[in-house]
Amino acid sequence: MRLPEKDSTGQLIISLMVGLGGMVALLIAEAKHRQTLEMLKEVKQTVKEVCK
Repeated sequence: MRLPEKDSTGQLIISLMVGLGGMVALLIAEAKHRQTLEMLKEVKQTVKEVCK
């Protein structure tokens, strides 16, 4: 089922909202990834200290 052609403004707004949502999700995923990497560094350092 296709939306009518004259509703292209609505389609554009929805597309922009979906795009912005995807960008926000990507930024959140990147922040979580960096946080995880930092935590892994701390765990490695702790393991090294314990194993000495």
